Amino acid sequence: NMAAFLTALDLAYRRGQLPADKLYFVATMSEETCCTGSVALMKHGFRTDAAIVGEATRCRLVTAHKAPLWLEVETTGRSCHASMPDKGVNAIEAMTRVVEFIHGPWTQHLQQKQHPLLGKSTMQVTTIEGGSKINIIPSRCRIQVDGRIIPGKTIPEVTNEFCRMLTDHLKGGARSSGFNEPRASARAAIRSHEHPRTAHDMESTPVTVLVKDSQPALETPLDAPLVQKLMPLCREAAGQTGPLGVNYFADTGPFTQAGITSVLFGAGDIAQAHTADEFLDLDQLFLATEIMLTLLTENTGCSLLDPR
Repeated sequence: NMAAFLTALDLAYRRGQLPADKLYFVATMSEETCCTGSVALMKHGFRTDAAIVGEATRCRLVTAHKAPLWLEVETTGRSCHASMPDKGVNAIEAMTRVVEFIHGPWTQHLQQKQHPLLGKSTMQVTTIEGGSKINIIPSRCRIQVDGRIIPGKTIPEVTNEFCRMLTDHLKGGARSSGFNEPRASARAAIRSHEHPRTAHDMESTPVTVLVKDSQPALETPLDAPLVQKLMPLCREAAGQTGPLGVNYFADTGPFTQAGITSVLFGAGDIAQAHTADEFLDLDQLFLATEIMLTLLTENTGCSLLDPR
């Protein structure tokens, strides 16, 4: 998409057919680590009115995506010799109840709402680590959780809801399972990756929920001028029949948060991403270049953001 966008800009410039807008080509790094580059760009004060973010959309216009929410959950127990388990508190055993909550009550809660373009929110446990030796009751266990949240609630609202429901689940489970260790049912607490754990957290929470990273969802209005101008081109050239949403996130999150009207568009198929033989069909590259060039030249001397 870098090649397609730069080629379209170069051709339009050489022909003297650029829009009247001030145009920027911006390349950012580490999008897959929750948009490190675009976050830094926004923090340094870069602003524009609208953005086309290059993604593998098969040359179709995408106006919605889910919000990434990456959590790290840690359970704290007390180690002892495994031959005397009653002397300790097994952090891995406690974590099984957290995983049970995520794939049970929490998933059911998330599935109560559906987005017309994005379907339902999801949350999956993707890594787990804990324990130090086969004959020692583990004092700590940690999981990482990948959430993809549909528009409608802010990330703080979702994380607060998660912790409240997790706390209720742990308290109920402690009563029904006969846990007599008070730390087994203490409340969950949220802490952001930007703030250190407080002494209060350390004292009262054997289950700690850390928001590792997050970005807002994308839901660009279909009547936005950029959408109105790009959608007909995607319909004609790529056969797009209506608005599209995707489950993955992109650099649109930080842009949207900064008030920049954003969309996704570009060559390639996301199904080929993260594969051993990742590739780009050249026909897609040429088509993306053609659509971008047409968008620029059809608006020669006027603004891309003027209503149609």
